[in-house]
Amino acid sequence: MPKKILFVEDTENFSKELERVFKNDNFFKEAEISIVATVDEALEKFQEQFKQENQSRFDLVVIDWHLMDKENGGLEVLSSSKPYCPKIKIVFTAHDSYENCVKAIKIGANDYIPKGKKGSIKKLIESAKQLLQARKYEKHEPESQWLRENMDELIEYKGELLAFIHGRIVAHAKSKNELLEKVKQSYPEEEPFIMYAPEII
Repeated sequence: MPKKILFVEDTENFSKELERVFKNDNFFKEAEISIVATVDEALEKFQEQFKQENQSRFDLVVIDWHLMDKENGGLEVLSSSKPYCPKIKIVFTAHDSYENCVKAIKIGANDYIPKGKKGSIKKLIESAKQLLQARKYEKHEPESQWLRENMDELIEYKGELLAFIHGRIVAHAKSKNELLEKVKQSYPEEEPFIMYAPEII
């Protein structure tokens, strides 16, 4: 079944670029992508998707923080999405701050990624794939819960990759290869869950 993705992004050229890059990735090439620019349009999409057979949900929602109809519209989109249970929600915004990151994670975002930096779209796609693959097997909820409850402890890991095993951080590094090597040395039989520590903390 094709993955269902919603971009909540009010810059049309950028949303089209996101769609192009996602479609060029093999993991998302068959995805059904919808694009909206306002809080109200996002809510309508959630309701429309949920009314379909089997109360279908979006697999991934990528949300900008400031939208054309509301300055902090991304926060409202996160909150209003709860009854419709999209599987993965990632805030992807140029308006990054520690306060916004904490709010987003605590209200249900799975990740918070500043855009406009070198490699930011690649980081978004990698995060989305990792989170969707984990969700497919209904694993790693302890890691998501830990992230929401321990934002202040992430300061020392700013911008790094984190490896979790059994709900706790076992290694951190700047590159995936370095991280996996560290995990292999200490936990050769375990498969870690990997996520980025938000860069703006």
